Amino acid sequence: MTYGIPPHRLPPLATQKEIRYIKNMGIKMRCNTKITDIDELFKEGFKAVFIGVGLPRARKVGLPGENLKGVYTALEFLRDVITNKGKPKKTRIGKRVVVIGGGDVAMDAASCSLRLGAERVDVACLEGYDEMPSSPEERRLSWEEGVEIHTRVMPLRIMGSEGRVTGYKGMGIRWRKPGLFVPSNAIPIPGTEFSLKVDTVIEAIGQMPDTENVRGFKGIESVGPGYILAKKKTFQTSRPGVFACGDIVNQGATVVQAVADGNAAAEAMDKYLKKQGKSLPKANKILANP
Repeated sequence: MTYGIPPHRLPPLATQKEIRYIKNMGIKMRCNTKITDIDELFKEGFKAVFIGVGLPRARKVGLPGENLKGVYTALEFLRDVITNKGKPKKTRIGKRVVVIGGGDVAMDAASCSLRLGAERVDVACLEGYDEMPSSPEERRLSWEEGVEIHTRVMPLRIMGSEGRVTGYKGMGIRWRKPGLFVPSNAIPIPGTEFSLKVDTVIEAIGQMPDTENVRGFKGIESVGPGYILAKKKTFQTSRPGVFACGDIVNQGATVVQAVADGNAAAEAMDKYLKKQGKSLPKANKILANP
């Protein structure tokens, strides 16, 4: 929330207020601490471990021209914008921007690009308008701000000159099987190729686990590139005393869902600890108004 959601959607003060509320309850935070072995935590005396590491790595399409200057992932772009208070230091937005993807993150990247001075911003995604994973409200707001949305199109290549982005080439698609909105189900439609003259390409096609980090979670079953397997009601993983939820389990949802799952997981952990003769410590302070 502190580096992935732009200020016009979530004011930084709101997040800071939530963090202060949690710290005032007596929660101890160790930042900038990499966990490579859960065994070490149990040796320290912890009786239960909760994993909520999210999906910190950005997916890439794998397009020709992806290594050109002016191509960014939405994660690195948004983090640069947010952490530098709207004045990015590592990413540079040109006058014409294309965002690849149809989710809320794509809408955030598009709206931020406009706020940084882009004269035209296009969003290109595989899904139809009503099939896009972004919320209807986010799509409406982006459209009203002036974002051009191209639906049911697939990216073909990123064009460039002298090492820099100069354009984007795409093609119309149809679905082989209705209702399955994945690249492997997209069939290119001959004769629908199109090009956009752009200075910047932002890829916003989703996120994935940090596989190096997940490998350190010994004895915990995972699937795919490192999504942790956990039971739905108890949030327990395959290892006793270790719980997990959020994007690292559900493969990417909303902040609201992550918070709801976190609350439910805390109750499940408390029940587990009580069976072990322990329980979660009571908060030092109960603050009714965070």
